[in-house]
Amino acid sequence: MNMVRGITLAENEIVIREYEASALYVPKGEGYVIVTNRRVIFTGNSESVAGTGLIIRDAKIDTITGVMAGLVRHRSFKMLIFGAIIGLLGLIMTMNNSTLISWILLIIGSIMVYFGLKSKGVLMHINIFGAQSSSALSVAVEASTLFSRVTNNQALMTITAAAPGRHTEQMLRELGALIQDVQVMGDMAIEKWKDIPMTEGSILTIPVSEQLSSSLNTVIQTANKVKETTVTASRNLQQQMNKTEDKDPSDSLTNQCKCGTAYGINAVFCPECGAKTS
Repeated sequence: MNMVRGITLAENEIVIREYEASALYVPKGEGYVIVTNRRVIFTGNSESVAGTGLIIRDAKIDTITGVMAGLVRHRSFKMLIFGAIIGLLGLIMTMNNSTLISWILLIIGSIMVYFGLKSKGVLMHINIFGAQSSSALSVAVEASTLFSRVTNNQALMTITAAAPGRHTEQMLRELGALIQDVQVMGDMAIEKWKDIPMTEGSILTIPVSEQLSSSLNTVIQTANKVKETTVTASRNLQQQMNKTEDKDPSDSLTNQCKCGTAYGINAVFCPECGAKTS
């Protein structure tokens, strides 16, 4: 008797695709969406000090009429604002040559900006609609919870989940097409889909090290630009002050010609009428 993830398969039932839909850390476990030539199955298991849990839901593939799925990431604007403020304080202290403290603030600010840009929460949802119900199978995976619901009896089970799993995005993109192929092609869909590789990871998720490095580099580049601008402005101001100090005080003194035109004290002729000044 054939089995997959502890689930018994029917006679001549063949697994076409097995997706890791969620990675559970507290409690430890995984959630999978399995597509066979007969059914779409969702199974999740968990292990903790309090005990173990198991959930299995399925829908006959020939009764499925549609699939609605999505993956949404939320961002923390509060973290962005606080990170920007701390980073700004670091930039200001950098101008005053407070190297150690300023770099600490810059690093803290960049980390906070990173966590602000990073998803505050992740919500993945799949609704598989059936011919006899509004939703034959409904699954939602969030950064804090995992839900599996059968709409007919409103059964609900909540498990703390870390994030969508390795194949979540690939599953969302191809699940509808896979179901359509099985419905139209029958067992011939098995040969077609076995040659399509499974991919891991998420195009929406940049590795933590790259995001943190990028945020830190951005803050450092901004700090350097601000420092260069400040140094240039200070240098220009100093040059203007030096020119003012070097200027002959007598150049600012003026006399007035009989024609009413003002001229410098060292002028020999009036610039207006040409009369000799002395």
